[in-house]
Amino acid sequence: MIVSLVTPTRLDRILFLKLLCKCIKSQDYKNIKEWIIIGGDENNQPLKYKIDELYKQYKNLPRLVWVDPGKKLPIGALRNRGNDVVSGNIVVCMDDDDYYPPQRVSHVVTMFLMYKDKNVAGCTKHFMYDVDSDLFLQWSGFGPNHATNNTLAYRATYIKNNRYDDLKTFAEEPTFLKTFAEPMIQLNPEKTVVQIAHTGNTFSKREQISNMYILKNQKQSSLQFSNKKKKLFPKQLQINYSTICDDKTSYDIVYYLGTNPVKWKPDDPKIGGSEQAIVELSEYWATKGYNICVFGDFDEHFVRNNVSYKSWKRFNLKGEHKILILWRLYGCFLLNLNLHAKKIYVDLHDNHCFEDIGKYVNKISKIMVKSQFHKNIIDSKIAKESLVYKIIPNGIRDIFFKDNNIPRQRFRFIYASSYLRGLEFILAKLFPAIISLIPNAELHIFYGMGDINNEEFKNHIYKLLKQPNVYEYGRQPVDRILEEKSKADFHLYISETTAETDCISIKESSALGCIPILTNAHVFNERPGIHVDSPFNILNLCNLLKNDEYINKLRNEGKCHPSVLHWNQVAETWLTEFSLSH
Repeated sequence: MIVSLVTPTRLDRILFLKLLCKCIKSQDYKNIKEWIIIGGDENNQPLKYKIDELYKQYKNLPRLVWVDPGKKLPIGALRNRGNDVVSGNIVVCMDDDDYYPPQRVSHVVTMFLMYKDKNVAGCTKHFMYDVDSDLFLQWSGFGPNHATNNTLAYRATYIKNNRYDDLKTFAEEPTFLKTFAEPMIQLNPEKTVVQIAHTGNTFSKREQISNMYILKNQKQSSLQFSNKKKKLFPKQLQINYSTICDDKTSYDIVYYLGTNPVKWKPDDPKIGGSEQAIVELSEYWATKGYNICVFGDFDEHFVRNNVSYKSWKRFNLKGEHKILILWRLYGCFLLNLNLHAKKIYVDLHDNHCFEDIGKYVNKISKIMVKSQFHKNIIDSKIAKESLVYKIIPNGIRDIFFKDNNIPRQRFRFIYASSYLRGLEFILAKLFPAIISLIPNAELHIFYGMGDINNEEFKNHIYKLLKQPNVYEYGRQPVDRILEEKSKADFHLYISETTAETDCISIKESSALGCIPILTNAHVFNERPGIHVDSPFNILNLCNLLKNDEYINKLRNEGKCHPSVLHWNQVAETWLTEFSLSH
């Protein structure tokens, strides 16, 4: 059988292409007629020059068939352009940045001779080497007719009636393989490919790797650890590919967020409190001359107020960063891997954490928590005496906290948290009792039901919202809520939730003179306001609310409470911590 090799590539992959030349030279099947290389750049002349140089360096490569589309095209179109000029009986795909063992072509030919009734071959359980983490992995497989393009081979007759989707920029296989309905020869993974995962991949594999650690049951993961690295991908190959991918970019401070179920951007007016912390701290540190990068779930690289924001999938594990901050559960999975930062902090915002964090105590400078309650609950879950904590609460923004001259409305109440955290009790019992004693009281509610799936609960809340003097606004920008707090007398948050570890919302209210009314439970006991026990005496509470002298005193005390810090104060505390930690 006569074989055609097909490889789309770009100029920035030329070092990978050099290694692919070695793979092709080492093939133990010699009837390879041609190597079809398709240029993927806008201007392919510099690429063609480099390829000609490779052909001079590596003698006896298959005949070069050069395809220049004349413009930059999606990967689906590039693969079609390559197939259009095939002259062999069998087409073997070789992606530019992967490693192919010497048996790659001969194994394909053998299998096609064995299975004469099938037109395509591939490998759904191929191996992968991640150059950043030095992990050798194997895909679990996605079905008997599934394969990714770097493992594919097909008879030349198949491409007469089957094409890729010209518009596909990644995941181009389904159209070509009839939505994976085309019967496929499953190739031996050990004789097919070792996929190279690196930060420059067209389609990043970092999410699948992180899921191996985040998913509690590894059987749910699409990747598994493999013990065949030494056999299939020896040390010299690891060095060869790692050298190409060795990104020396480093930062003073890196905030690593990992993947996140909620998409956000730093200029989002409805940004959550944990995300607000990243933006405020990073941008303050940038004003002090630090080189900062935030690696999160961002679709593109951008710079805002001298802070770089990049996709978490592009984070280089081998970067020599001074400070690495791992954010919440999503960032903590990196503790499983080899890290090269001088200091590593775990920044927790929730009452749960990476369950194996205790195994990596020697890597962690400190675990940053938001309150004594937060420390206690995390400590009880980790139970590792050698872990060191630092309590630094979140801050509040300076905007609106000057003299804003917004008139305050007496007995105007506000609620601004998840409706699952006590709103039902407030609407059904507390506020009706308040309004019976203070008829001009009003309750203004913000947040919305975006986090609620229970339709029965939603309908129940909707009915309660229809009572007199209750106004509901749904999700609103932060600035709008701050303005509303400036008008309000009191912030109702009667809840015993353990989900709050700090509660920026309560501290913003205190700073604005909107007095929180809280329980004594959990973190609320550490925050300023009127604290009530359950069950509590509504008459006594309303008498307190009517006592102008007491309320004014409490309002002034709340503005100066030790937990009510502005973001610049919090950011400076972090910087002091960085300098003190060893």
